[in-house]
Amino acid sequence: MSLSNAASYKGKYVSSVGYATTSGLITVQLTNAKELGTAAGDTVIYSPIDRGGTLEWIVKGSTPTKYRPKK
Repeated sequence: MSLSNAASYKGKYVSSVGYATTSGLITVQLTNAKELGTAAGDTVIYSPIDRGGTLEWIVKGSTPTKYRPKK
């Protein structure tokens, strides 16, 4: 998989997105935007699990659970 450098993925609430080619982990670094409250500056990590041809994503990181994507 080919991605641009991590800092090129920026937005109002995202400062960078990184991808580990060996593990498939996707790490999203949040900005320090005041609107993010306690999640400002935290990370969201997507960890893939191969389920025999489909992927299941486990979401973890330092971001409080209530701000993480739901399954």
